Amino acid sequence: MTSTSNGIRWSRLLPLAVAPAVLAAVLATGAVGSTPALAAPVLHRGSTTLAEAVGHEPSVVDAHALAAAKTAKPTPKSAAKAAPAPGIVITTPTDTDTVYFVHGPRTVTIAGSAPLGAVITLRDGYEKVLTTTSVDARGLFSATVTFSDAVSWDQLILIDGKAGSRTLGQRLVEVQFDAPDTEPPVITSPVAGATLEGEPTPFGGGRVFAIVSGTAKAGDVVFVDAERLDPGQDGYSGGAFATADGTGAWSAKLDLPPGTYSFTPLAQTVDDRGDPLSGYTDGQPAEPIDVSIVPGAVLPPTIDDPVTVTRTGDRFTATISGTGTPGSGVQLYIGDLTAADRYFSALYPGWFDDSTAAPSATVPAYDGSITVGADGRWSTALTVGPGQYGLGAFTVDTSDPAHLRYSVVGNYPDFDTADVPVPGSAAPPPTTSSPAPVTAAVAPAASPELASTGSTPVAPALVALAAATLGVSLVAAARRRRSSR
Repeated sequence: MTSTSNGIRWSRLLPLAVAPAVLAAVLATGAVGSTPALAAPVLHRGSTTLAEAVGHEPSVVDAHALAAAKTAKPTPKSAAKAAPAPGIVITTPTDTDTVYFVHGPRTVTIAGSAPLGAVITLRDGYEKVLTTTSVDARGLFSATVTFSDAVSWDQLILIDGKAGSRTLGQRLVEVQFDAPDTEPPVITSPVAGATLEGEPTPFGGGRVFAIVSGTAKAGDVVFVDAERLDPGQDGYSGGAFATADGTGAWSAKLDLPPGTYSFTPLAQTVDDRGDPLSGYTDGQPAEPIDVSIVPGAVLPPTIDDPVTVTRTGDRFTATISGTGTPGSGVQLYIGDLTAADRYFSALYPGWFDDSTAAPSATVPAYDGSITVGADGRWSTALTVGPGQYGLGAFTVDTSDPAHLRYSVVGNYPDFDTADVPVPGSAAPPPTTSSPAPVTAAVAPAASPELASTGSTPVAPALVALAAATLGVSLVAAARRRRSSR
């Protein structure tokens, strides 16, 4: 068992939460980091040129800024007058572009320079004021803050201020203190040498769900790291998060291709806002573990991608073919792309986000129109109107007609009729009409050519809820990423 504290920035399992207003303000000003140090020129108090250039009694910072401008490129006096007055320069820590590590007591000092008379404010990542200080007669400031051991060891400090009525630029410093350990997590299932059987995952790829469970400190976030051990395919293959309940029990659901693995649990304590209170501590790996598809599982079919689409006037014929288990049935779902995204989000909640809701859609009932041949191939043709469509297919085990069994959906291709050229032309014409309704799940009065798709209606309220919660664009992006794996 090893424990990692804050020596490596990327090792944190959870990102530090940052108040959106703070992050937006910092990014808008481009003020992460401080101005490079320059040799300070001699200041002449009352210097007309410098005073006119900066608009107030000059300070060391003003001299730095003016010297930098002159070094970069000589400019006429009128241009110097138009240059913005300098803001805050951080000198401690010396490099604000990297994490500032502080060992021992959680006390940190932020120092720098700013215009004379300015009031400097230090805030945390949630915009809570930590302390304020004033710039002295030399144009310098220094402020010390102490953080409780009860808060995160990773802190963002936002430094801003005002000089009279003028708001100064903002600076951001990330500080990391020594991270305490948490209890090492333990995998209780599967045990070393076991075979872990899982159900196929939706959206193709030949992957399976692998359930790994164990114990950890109550409330800790646990990450299960899966390392492939098969020759030629070794290395990181995936992982999944889980949270230990009040008794310390946790269970993680991984999405993996069949193979031999080593599973390593890593735990971290976080607060109510998700900020880390400990470093991550890894437990003993469980290895080797063979991951395979559960015997008797109904395997999903595959749709050939791209789909072949031809045009006759303003109607289109989509020839949909694919592979499957010989002798089994295949049931299609097809809908305009927006409705299809909503449908599959409702059918598989949590696949595109962290939802734990129950499915609010069902697999379409088998209409008996497609059967996989002895060669493992199947095909059908559908007539559709102009539009962009998404489609999926389900295997139907018909061995017991009274109790049909359905697979999860296979891959999820889409096609756009706007990409189909008019016969005899070199390029497709622009398509401005809306997609024709294609399934009962989208519109009960669907075009008769597609009535055989057998889609089950989805309550409009549930579809609207799925769209509002998940975001159709996010669903579409995630769908394409997963289908391309």
